[in-house]
Amino acid sequence: MAYSTFTLKKVKDEFNLTVIENINLFRDQKIQPFEISDFLKLTLKRYVPLALSVNTEKSRS
Repeated sequence: MAYSTFTLKKVKDEFNLTVIENINLFRDQKIQPFEISDFLKLTLKRYVPLALSVNTEKSRS
């Protein structure tokens, strides 16, 4: 299937898939918040403005 013709409906129909959207995958997990590293903070501070200014899907991913 070409990317330009890709739709979720086509995939569900062709592969007989069921999409479950209302499930909480982490309901029973005890995931604690944590502090991000200084390196990650610096990297995001430096490169996020560049990615957003280019304004393409590729640069935002």
